Amino acid sequence: MRRLPLFRLAWRNVWRNRRRTLITIAALMVSATAIVWFRSLVDGMLEDLVKAQIQNGMGHVAVQPVGFEKNPLVDKYLHDPALLVDIVHNDPLVRTWAPRVEARGLASSPENSLGATICGIDPAREPGVSSFHEAIAQGSYFTNQDENGVIIGSKMAEVLNVDLGDLVAVLVQNLKGEVAAEAYPVVGIMHTGFPNLDNNLVLMTLARAQQQIGYGYAYTKIVIMAPQSSDMAKLKASLAGKITVPGVEVKTWEELYPMQQQLTQLYDASMVFFMLLFIILTSFGMINTILMSVLERINEFGMMAALGMRPGQIFRLIMYEAIVLAFFGTLVGLGVGGGLAYINSIYGINLSAVAGTLKTMGLLSTVITTVIKPGAFVLAALTVLITALVSALYPALKAARLRLLAAIRHI
Repeated sequence: MRRLPLFRLAWRNVWRNRRRTLITIAALMVSATAIVWFRSLVDGMLEDLVKAQIQNGMGHVAVQPVGFEKNPLVDKYLHDPALLVDIVHNDPLVRTWAPRVEARGLASSPENSLGATICGIDPAREPGVSSFHEAIAQGSYFTNQDENGVIIGSKMAEVLNVDLGDLVAVLVQNLKGEVAAEAYPVVGIMHTGFPNLDNNLVLMTLARAQQQIGYGYAYTKIVIMAPQSSDMAKLKASLAGKITVPGVEVKTWEELYPMQQQLTQLYDASMVFFMLLFIILTSFGMINTILMSVLERINEFGMMAALGMRPGQIFRLIMYEAIVLAFFGTLVGLGVGGGLAYINSIYGINLSAVAGTLKTMGLLSTVITTVIKPGAFVLAALTVLITALVSALYPALKAARLRLLAAIRHI
């Protein structure tokens, strides 16, 4: 029997019991729908995480001393920034850039002291690479490079018990190895939603940070934004090919923030668990349905074998029936799942009930929007197809191994 007539026979067999067929298709549809929607939700959460990290000071790419993120000593800085700035400024893949001076230090008030990350920024260029200026909850952002003041996080303000206008002493080691201390008025209090920033970050102007540490006109890093996140790797390769200064490296934000890879792996692991769960649950229903169909047709299979149908053809017939079920289940499931994901991409999903968990993960918003990618549909289709084929394997083998006379005499 040729394959096309065998497939036609499988098609007819599937629709002989419409109710059972529709129930099976519905089960497969639920699996496909859930996978498309959940994968889109995970992609949306990852994208929100990336945006949040980049907007809160990471940038897409950074030019910095080798190993600075692991050991940010004050003697690690860009000694000749003018050459590096010229390369960065003229690279066609660079959208915006900003210089930084970053150092570990101490913020102190008459009430308390707290370990701090001191960050000197250029007030004019910094808004192009971060959203610090948008996170000001009280006070104001810096108005000029020579402004004498600091912006601190909301949690730091609580711990130090300071308000706008109060003095905060900033202590940091300078290039001479001495402790340099300066008192600055608080001109702004910001709330980013990131605990590590709100608890520890002290912003001051670039000129003040350079003066206190003794850098002159040097920086510790240059933070750079590409036109799109997808251009990040190209931008890194472009800059790395042009910057040949010893002791200077170009790194993407993902390399500077390894926790992102761990979160991505966690999300991928949860996706694998989710798929396996649906495969197992759906398989039970599928095996039961197909096995019942086989047992009801034992006499029929015996007659087919008597008419010359080989065991391999009977096996393929059952597998074709599973493919038909998987096709319709996938088709409807992709449509429903894609529709739900599209609606959620517009209106979002309110996850305020787990707001604390989301903040721990680095997500600022409690309303997550789904991101629809072709991979979600491919993943769902493959999962449903594998589920159907695995579920049909045992019934198909059982039908193919039926003894001719026993099958014909079966009641």
